Amino acid sequence: MPKRNVPPLQTPRVSLRLLSEGDLPLTLAWRNKDRVRSCFVTSRVISEDEHRAWFASYLQRDNDFDFVILDRESGRVVGQVAIYEIDWERRTATFGRLMIGEDDALGKGLASEATRAAIAFSLGTLAMVEVRLEVFAANHRAIALYEKCGFRVCGERDGLVRMKLDRGAAA
Repeated sequence: MPKRNVPPLQTPRVSLRLLSEGDLPLTLAWRNKDRVRSCFVTSRVISEDEHRAWFASYLQRDNDFDFVILDRESGRVVGQVAIYEIDWERRTATFGRLMIGEDDALGKGLASEATRAAIAFSLGTLAMVEVRLEVFAANHRAIALYEKCGFRVCGERDGLVRMKLDRGAAA
């Protein structure tokens, strides 16, 4: 089923809009930065052909919403976040692919605000009852961010911390 259209998600500081083909060069450059790659399970450099093939299949999945993060103050696209692996029957989804790709946008709280907007979209608009994620156990900053946004640790395996957030528990 082709992807449904989702209007931009607005907060006071960020706007999230669905990833478009025009965003691919920028998101690939971010994804291949050492500091970003080290936070992903698939940490190798991704080729342009691989990125475009992923995007082509992404456009055909209605259970995967990848957003670019726009810093409303500067007007620039600075990162990315996603809600994916949506199970429409069980009403569950995975949160992830979070990255602030622009170095000068780090430490400004944009990732926290984008995370909250994606969670609100998941639990509200999509009516999910549970959102889960996995993060490297050594990524203490990300774990703290997720806990601040309402996720709680529910397990650990292979160096990854599993976290989840249930409807009603969002911060």
